[in-house]
Amino acid sequence: MRPGAESFGWDQAASAGLLAVCPVTELEFFYSARSAADRERGIADLRAVFGCVPVHDRAFTRGPGTCRAS
Repeated sequence: MRPGAESFGWDQAASAGLLAVCPVTELEFFYSARSAADRERGIADLRAVFGCVPVHDRAFTRGPGTCRAS
């Protein structure tokens, strides 16, 4: 946590297990990891502070025509 996080209550929320990340967040956050081992260490560190929330497969389904080339 950044210095000053306690003034906003983030430290308490994290300690209480109220903050979590999903696999998509992990993917985005560790996209530029130097190696697979570096990525795994980072994810382990992240999960030591934040919980992990699963994402249902249907969350990634887009309706037809959502991504159109301009």
